[in-house]
Amino acid sequence: MAPRALLSRLRLAPLLNHRRRRHVRSSLSAAAPPPDDSAPPPPGPGPPPPPSNSRLFVAGLSSSADERSLTDAFASFGTVTEGTGSSSDGAKGKYSTECRGDRERLDRAQPHESFDEMPARDVVACSAAIYRHARNGMFHEALGLFVGMTRAGLHPNSFTLVGVLLAVAGLGDTVLAECIHGWAAKSLLESNLFVATALVDAYAKCGCPMKARGVFGEMRNPTVVSWNAIISGLVHNKLFEEAVLAFKSLCCYLGPVCNAVTMISVAQAYAGCGDLGMCESIHAFAVKIGFDLDVSVTNSMLGMYLSFGNLDTGREFFRRIAVRNVVTWTTMMSFLLEQAHAGEVIRLYVQMTSNGIVPDRIAMVSLVQACALLGDGRRGKVVHNQIVIRGFSRELPAVNSLITMYSKSADLGSARALFDGTREKSLVSWTAMVSGYVGSGNALEGMHLYSKMRHENVFVIDHVTLVSLLVACYEAAKFELCVQLHGCSYKAGLYLYRPVRNTLMAVYGKCGYVSLTHKVFDEMISRDVVSWNTMILSYGINGQGEQAIALFNEMEEYGAERDSVTYLNALLACSHSGLTDDGLVIFRRMINEKHINPRQEHIGCLVDMLARAGRLDEAAEVVSLTQKVGANAWKALMGGGQLHSNMELTKVAAEKVLKMGSFDHGHVVLLSNAYASAGKYSAAESIRSCYSKQSKNRILGLSSIEVKSSSIV
Repeated sequence: MAPRALLSRLRLAPLLNHRRRRHVRSSLSAAAPPPDDSAPPPPGPGPPPPPSNSRLFVAGLSSSADERSLTDAFASFGTVTEGTGSSSDGAKGKYSTECRGDRERLDRAQPHESFDEMPARDVVACSAAIYRHARNGMFHEALGLFVGMTRAGLHPNSFTLVGVLLAVAGLGDTVLAECIHGWAAKSLLESNLFVATALVDAYAKCGCPMKARGVFGEMRNPTVVSWNAIISGLVHNKLFEEAVLAFKSLCCYLGPVCNAVTMISVAQAYAGCGDLGMCESIHAFAVKIGFDLDVSVTNSMLGMYLSFGNLDTGREFFRRIAVRNVVTWTTMMSFLLEQAHAGEVIRLYVQMTSNGIVPDRIAMVSLVQACALLGDGRRGKVVHNQIVIRGFSRELPAVNSLITMYSKSADLGSARALFDGTREKSLVSWTAMVSGYVGSGNALEGMHLYSKMRHENVFVIDHVTLVSLLVACYEAAKFELCVQLHGCSYKAGLYLYRPVRNTLMAVYGKCGYVSLTHKVFDEMISRDVVSWNTMILSYGINGQGEQAIALFNEMEEYGAERDSVTYLNALLACSHSGLTDDGLVIFRRMINEKHINPRQEHIGCLVDMLARAGRLDEAAEVVSLTQKVGANAWKALMGGGQLHSNMELTKVAAEKVLKMGSFDHGHVVLLSNAYASAGKYSAAESIRSCYSKQSKNRILGLSSIEVKSSSIV
């Protein structure tokens, strides 16, 4: 049942019109307040509800799934709902495995029951059931139990409201939080320390940090658990400096009475501030008060240091950790994956298993991603076998990672078989398969799969799926489809995503519509270096070199940082437009001002620019002075020699390309035409026949045109 439907059954419908912006207490004036906890039970069969006290409530909770007391429940604030900003495992940020314990409980089938199915229907039993469902992520079911007990005449007490607020925090519904707040105010339970702390947590998880601070400010004697709720709530809303100030206020009022949950949230707050010195100070504070051997705090500190992206610092801190659990290992593995150190991830996994740590689902997914990064399908199949043995084969994140791994290993058959064999696919599953086709050069097949998903009306695409489809348009140069997806981005509210706009610019530029590319570029409020690079490249490949150079110079005025790709695109624009002198100036600035070491792509582009301009001697000199010359430079020299009828240079460059094993049909035709232009027809025919015998499988070239929105090949 939807949360809003539950409200009408609770006679709290007046609060649904949240546009009125009324105070919670006055909004509930029309709603009948539930009796106080001390009110007599309603008449009827069955035992009377027990008095509301913590002992009986804890006794009721003893039958719950994790047998935790109410105080333990409050100690876990920030770990109940997904994406809360802290974790019982202590990992932080994008390298974290937030709510690992709760998520793994969610992955298993959880028994849920309605109010009518409960054998015992008293306040204790209902409160325990509501809390148990909320802890296991069944938020709607928890609210359904709450509605059932109120309709049956049972009177929720403070402990019941705590469980309901945990469910509300999981749903992230502000209106529901306000309704429960109003119920608590009418019941005179607003001042209850447990209820107030739960309200702080719920408002923070619903994205209302100011309301959370307002409730916290009205608390008379907040405990460390209450402070934990406000600190983790501020971190959840990315108010890191405010969270640090709240932590300092805690130390001023209560002294150094922090627990592990406090330090986990504080570590995330300090990391969010982005100051390494502050992070080192809070690390020293944690060691001073005795948390250096607490594995959850240590994991949080590891995530804090890794958030700065310094690989050496991360490795050193990881090496010094005395007590490690599976979260410690997977946190480090996730960071190494982001740094593209796939081989080290595999070695770390082997070391983890050698130390007796049993890998969990996240560890196996990280291992699959490492194999995907390496493109190692053979090793990926071994990991797939381990996933099946360890019982993770039906876990959707593992399946999606395997689809991506097989796609990047050029094994689309296995990827599609795994995809088709998955009954409950997610949007990530469809996106992984579409991206697999696009990345393997089967852009049209990826589009057909998207059409199937859209025809089945399974999911609404997100910006990741849209970018994959736009990349398919880029590969196939499908302008009409790109325009449709452009409109889809407006309709779905995805146009504001920067990767979507950058990809749109790339597609329009490749299709020759520079004006549309420039229009998208001008509409961008915030641009990154990819946006500038894409616009420069669009100008360059369409022969508008002067505009590309002007935009290149404009980057400095806007304070945009140039990278090696920026210079490469500028050189390409100069090469295609014959702006040789401007290209040489840009090349010198890249080396002298930015101290960027030219890669093979830069050298190849420079040689191509000089060769196109007929400056073959300078191009040959650049090649001779470069220690490691790639095939692109020799191919460019070969093309320049053929263009300017320098047969000797063409022959030398062709021999170099042939030795590198980078000779393809295009260069065979180029060399053959060079001999034919020089009147050496026998040599031209000999080259064609010789290469035809060596290459058994030829890749046929296809051309396509669009006639009335239909492609003709």
